[in-house]
Amino acid sequence: MELRLLCLAAWLWPQAARGGWHAPARRALARVFATHAWHLEVSGPGREVAVYANRALDLLVGNFAPER
Repeated sequence: MELRLLCLAAWLWPQAARGGWHAPARRALARVFATHAWHLEVSGPGREVAVYANRALDLLVGNFAPER
């Protein structure tokens, strides 16, 4: 599952970088990061849960913009 989420994030990243603030790809990337954080949380001791959760939140509030 983690590999699938990483692949999906890699696929969405360039699309999110091209779009504006309200681009659907950006929201989808935030959803992937949030899902990844959840997956790490329920699958055991996830050391990177906060990293992915913060990325998702930062994307949604505009503190983080993917670069090409």
